[in-house]
Amino acid sequence: DVRYKGLKPANFEDAISIVAIGRYDETARKFEADKLLVKCPSKYQGAEVKTYS
Repeated sequence: DVRYKGLKPANFEDAISIVAIGRYDETARKFEADKLLVKCPSKYQGAEVKTYS
């Protein structure tokens, strides 16, 4: 489990991956995140290319 007490980033729902930065609390057996880094799909990402034989 990851615990984060800050505001949820605006683009959280669109994220393709999230990195939590913080420390593991062995007593609570949870990861305490101080910061969330959100990676969203790039508008510059190329379109999927289909090939036909």
